[in-house]
This record gives sequence, structure tokens and C-alpha cells, in this order.
Amino acid sequence: LSKRHMEMFLWVLSESGAHDVPSLYALRETQEHLCKSCGGVAMKCFQSSLGNVMYLNDIPKIIGNDYANPQIAPLLRFYPEETKGSVSEIWQMKIIKEMPLDQLTPMFCKGLKDFYVNELAELRSGEYM
Repeated sequence: LSKRHMEMFLWVLSESGAHDVPSLYALRETQEHLCKSCGGVAMKCFQSSLGNVMYLNDIPKIIGNDYANPQIAPLLRFYPEETKGSVSEIWQMKIIKEMPLDQLTPMFCKGLKDFYVNELAELRSGEYM
């Protein structure tokens, strides 16, 4: 976050009665320490033709960090699943039935079975589709 955002955040904490609110300097020092000890989020810096500076998170690095974390990796979901009842997670969206096949992931889960987009399937009648 920018310096102004952090200052606003710290001000809101102070105004709402939070105890032991750190200074901006202490907060930035803690951030730096955490980035060095935990690997941090890799960012790429870009400058527009107008001179505006922008930062972009390194998405492959973030996903790699998630896979490397033994507490996070088992919770990652990349394929949609069809569920009964209410939808509580983004990968359970019913809209997948309405999307063009070329915009879907190559597989979805239904119960304990995995189905692949455009896979050859044998019908009960013995025909293939």
C-alpha cells in the first residue's frame, strides 16, 4: 500500500480506540522483515508512456508460494464442481453449464467423478458421443 493509504489506516486504528498502534516507520520495518523472512510477494515495476509508475504482482510466483505451503496447497481448487443445493464457493458456479466449452477448464468434478471437456463418452445404448 502507498504511504498515504498506510497513514489513513493507522489513523483509523487510532481513532477507533485500538491499543498499541505502531508508527508508519515501525509498520514498514515489520513489512520489510516479513518480506525478507517469508519471501514476500514478487512485484514487477512498469512505467507508462506518461511516466506513471505501476507495480504488478508476479502471479506465477504467488501461486508457486501457495503450492509450496503445506497448509494452503491442499485447499487450492482449480476445477469447477457441480454440487447439489446452494453454491458457497466460486468453483461451484452453475454458470459453467452455459459457458462455451473453449472457455472452460479442461475438467470438472461431479461428486467423486472427474469429467473432461470434449472427452469421448459411451452412452448406455453403446453409442459414442
